[in-house]
Amino acid sequence: MKIKRVFITGVFGYLGAALAEVLVRDGIDVFGIDSLAYEQDYESICKQISGNGSGSFNYNLADTRDAQLVSRLISDWGPDCIVH
Repeated sequence: MKIKRVFITGVFGYLGAALAEVLVRDGIDVFGIDSLAYEQDYESICKQISGNGSGSFNYNLADTRDAQLVSRLISDWGPDCIVH
């Protein structure tokens, strides 16, 4: 199975952003969530992630402790892979 859609928690952190950027560049669609507990300049990171690839990038400012929201986002978006 080829992975086409990836869900990333902490997408605006150092590792999450780096991974998202590579995936989008390689044509994989990424949906990320982040509570911005450590990163406040998410707009520039968002531009960096979505600026150079054929994959799409979408996000929701959410906390992974909100289990109902995370469950709904995963169910609605239908990722092939989840990175936490």
